[in-house]
Amino acid sequence: MKLLMKIGLFLLVFTTLKLNAQWSNDPANPLLLSTAPDNQSKPVIISDNNEGNFVFWLDKRSGITNVYGQHLDKMGNQLWESNGRLIVESPIDIWDLNAVMNNEGNILLAWYRQGDTLFIQKYDSDATPLWAAPTNVAGDDATFTNTFWGPVGPIAMLVNGDGCFLAYNLTGWGYDNLLYNKVEGDGSLPWGYNGIQHVDMSPAGIGKIKLFSDGAGGAFLQSFRGLFYFSRFDSNGNVLWGEIAMNDCTGGTGGTYASHTYYEMQPDDDNGWIAAWTSASDDVFATRIDEDGAFVWTPECQPILENPNQQEDIAFTKSGDGYYATWRDSRIDAPGIYMQKINDEGITQWDEPIYVEDTSLYIPVMKSIATSEGDIVVFYQTSWYFAAQKVYADGTTAWPQPLKILEGTYQPFYEDYQLFATADNNVIGVAQYTSGLESNIVMFNLNWISGDTITVDPVAITSIEKNNIQVYPNPVNDILNIQSEQPVFEIVILDMHGAVVYRENTSGIFQKQLDLQALPKGVYVVKLTSASGTEIQELVKS
Repeated sequence: MKLLMKIGLFLLVFTTLKLNAQWSNDPANPLLLSTAPDNQSKPVIISDNNEGNFVFWLDKRSGITNVYGQHLDKMGNQLWESNGRLIVESPIDIWDLNAVMNNEGNILLAWYRQGDTLFIQKYDSDATPLWAAPTNVAGDDATFTNTFWGPVGPIAMLVNGDGCFLAYNLTGWGYDNLLYNKVEGDGSLPWGYNGIQHVDMSPAGIGKIKLFSDGAGGAFLQSFRGLFYFSRFDSNGNVLWGEIAMNDCTGGTGGTYASHTYYEMQPDDDNGWIAAWTSASDDVFATRIDEDGAFVWTPECQPILENPNQQEDIAFTKSGDGYYATWRDSRIDAPGIYMQKINDEGITQWDEPIYVEDTSLYIPVMKSIATSEGDIVVFYQTSWYFAAQKVYADGTTAWPQPLKILEGTYQPFYEDYQLFATADNNVIGVAQYTSGLESNIVMFNLNWISGDTITVDPVAITSIEKNNIQVYPNPVNDILNIQSEQPVFEIVILDMHGAVVYRENTSGIFQKQLDLQALPKGVYVVKLTSASGTEIQELVKS
């Protein structure tokens, strides 16, 4: 019989409590998700809808590249097995992956095998597959104009109710083909295997494929084929307009680095889009289109910066009513990273671009993201470190020096890092980095690295019950009770620095009492390993 311990409320009020949990505050040694042998690469991060995150990556620890994953809570505690949980086991190497959370709160994970097939599977929050088998979305097929031999390049995904849209590149003999498809919540393909062919036999190669919601059940589709093209299709897959060459007015972009092209887009406030790029003349430009694909500004392209020196790369982020373009600039008197703010008319908002950082001109890939309070955080790589700087809306910077992450090690591999803005003005990230002859996956939390405080909500519970395991009372003064309807094989208690303060290997107990009188007051994490996996629960010692 389940024992229910609900004996009123104990209210513990924490004003501002800095918790270090599993997150690392050492920027040179962020949180390692895997120390498994051989290479881990191409991390993807999504929300778990409960202030935590799921991270998935490619992993060759077994000799074949499979997909592994980890579930982390807000405090950085890793909720799945150490070194990650095997999600997709493949007979041949997997080359790329992507993931989204659907409207049911389930995970849609897509991956492809080189020269073979693009798959998708739906998982619950414990990574249990919910379809009997993965759905084969696209791959080798001779029914189109060109014979496809398999997917190549990035997989774009966009949530569509309980299912999703996907866009991808299928390669034939010397030609790339852009297609998009629709997957229902039950794994079916209403548009059929391979989906709808959008671009047939492009000799230029197709990259930078992205999908964006149009707010009406359809999607906007972006791709790069020498120029950046934009189009729109409805919920039935019908093309409403396209293809529009967004940056044709400047002869395209000014460069690319390891397939990272100097162009980015952000939605405006009227269901249209604003794009920014460094042009073929090495200047910085922007343009805007409405939801019908018509250019809004006259002339179509507005300069953000026209300068005789070389501007390269770009990060472009929307915050509030402003759009922030960031680039690296090789001007002789003050080379480094610069930023300019524009409004939705393309008019610059600062008299001069602000000087974000004086740094190495070797900055292969730069990204930016807006926090929940509207600040802009710029991430960039140099020859010696990976760094971040926060910029406020008035153009001032938050930190006297950039936060250096992974200093002294090989930096994230080009574009292989992703950023996630949390609800508390924080940014966390996940990156592939190389140490010695192997690549690993690390995560970083800017609040921990920068020394900002973490606010903990008051605790108002007396018992934690999860998967038929109870830990009570909570808060605890001396004796902690553990009661389970399934055997528990290991009990571990960690402090908020991740240090183990108690560990016991049991032989499958169903109940246990622990004497915690000697344990200092504070917040701890209890890890209980049972037949169904590992449960993580927060515990307060009063």
